[in-house]
Amino acid sequence: MPRPPRCRRICGAPRVDTFRPNGCEDTEPILLTLDEYEVIRLVDLEQQTHERCAAQMDISRSTVQEIYESARRKIAVCLVHGKPLHITGGNYRICGGQEPAHCGRCCRMQRAKMENQAKIAKEIPL
Repeated sequence: MPRPPRCRRICGAPRVDTFRPNGCEDTEPILLTLDEYEVIRLVDLEQQTHERCAAQMDISRSTVQEIYESARRKIAVCLVHGKPLHITGGNYRICGGQEPAHCGRCCRMQRAKMENQAKIAKEIPL
C-alpha cells in the first residue's frame, strides 16, 4: 500500500489564476496546480535550487523535480497550442507566515507584518 502524499507547503495563492490567449474562447483550459505554480515560482522566478525549493515546500527533491517537469510541460502546451491556463487545486497547504523561518522570504515578510500589526494594536488605547 503506497504511503499518502505529503501536503506541499506554498507561500500563497497567485494573484492572477487564469491566462488566456486571444481567440481561444471555447478551448478547454490546461490546469496547473498550486503546487506546480509554487515550484515554477521558486525555481524559475526566485532562482532557487531544487534542493532549496524542496526544503521550503517540505517535500523531497525528487518530488520537486517531478512537479517541475509536469508544470513545464503544461506551460509549453499552453504556449505552443494557444490554450488557456488555469491555476487551481493540488495537494497543498498555505503557510501564511505561520511556518518556520526556512519557508521563504514572502512568509517571513508576512509574519513580520502580522507581528507589527499586533504591536500597534497593543499600543493603541481603547
